[in-house]
Amino acid sequence: MKILFLLLSIALIVLISRKINISYSILISSLILSFLLFGNPVPFFEGFFEWSTVRTLLLVALAVSLGSYMEKTGMLENITESLKALSLFNLILIPMLIGLLPMPGGALVSAVMIYKIIEKYKIDPEKATFLNYWFRHVWVPFWPLYPSVIIAISVLEMDYWSFALSTFPISLAALFSSFYSIKWLESNFEGQIDLSRFLKSFYPIIILVFLTILGLDILISLSIVLLLMILHKRTFKIKFDWKILVLVLAVSGYKNLIETAEIAEEFLNFSFLPPIVVANLLSFTVAFATGIELSYSSIALPILADFAKSNGNLILIVASGYLGVMLSPLHLCYILTAEHFRADLVKTYKFLIPAALFTYIISILCFIIINFISNLQFLDQTYSD
Repeated sequence: MKILFLLLSIALIVLISRKINISYSILISSLILSFLLFGNPVPFFEGFFEWSTVRTLLLVALAVSLGSYMEKTGMLENITESLKALSLFNLILIPMLIGLLPMPGGALVSAVMIYKIIEKYKIDPEKATFLNYWFRHVWVPFWPLYPSVIIAISVLEMDYWSFALSTFPISLAALFSSFYSIKWLESNFEGQIDLSRFLKSFYPIIILVFLTILGLDILISLSIVLLLMILHKRTFKIKFDWKILVLVLAVSGYKNLIETAEIAEEFLNFSFLPPIVVANLLSFTVAFATGIELSYSSIALPILADFAKSNGNLILIVASGYLGVMLSPLHLCYILTAEHFRADLVKTYKFLIPAALFTYIISILCFIIINFISNLQFLDQTYSD
């Protein structure tokens, strides 16, 4: 019965998220699951009072505030203006830079920025949509500012570097898989880059990366960067979406339900399929059905937490979720970009599907290599003993 209740909750999350924000859909479905499993909501609310929940709330608040602050103070616009040398190379550079700052419908921001280049070089709307949409999201699997990454780290109870080392190859695979679509791009510049203006607006990201590489906790790094920006701009312009905090609480409660009911292992073994296949299907399905990056880290990972942390499984589970979102016709960035360039959504899949397929194949190869190395280390340790 536990499995049926869990599957029902997942179905409810997906269905309700079509009508209301995913934060509230997870909250409602989790409360229902708590009553079905335990007859009361107490196990769900117990997840709110853990330090990991408080830490995740702070991380998400700071990460979202950083992106909002850079947009509201005109720093994003300055970054684009500093790269005004109209070259085809900017078609991928600008979306990638904007992608470092997660924001709802952020691909539309970069789409507006590269529109003149699209017009100048008469690039097909479908190809323009793919380039902007794909390169805007290459950082999603590992970049610490994405709420999906922050929540995943909390759910898996991992430090950031361990998570990033496991998922960074997905981003490399996404870049490599799109080379076939950008081989025709020219790299010559027709103007002059304003490096000084670029650095004055991009410095928060540079400092964040530097502090993180030094080993400083990401929570402290984000706090320092945001404080420096406020002192620099002498203003506090932040538009914050409080629904993201509701999501963090809902996911924490949902995770606590899964752990308390001891349902994860039972779920992975309830069908005739191997657990890794079940895990990948779950991650891909919830991501594709919702079109939201947060979905696979909020819905799938709480169920797959222990399984994801062993034998390199994490890279495939995250890759499945990431590609499920990228292929979803419900993804807001995909819809907005296609509308902006007046592209045919269906025709754009001739670029998206091959890129997604190659990315997943490379991720599988990485998974095999990780397992091979792990087995060698195990054998070496066994013989040493």
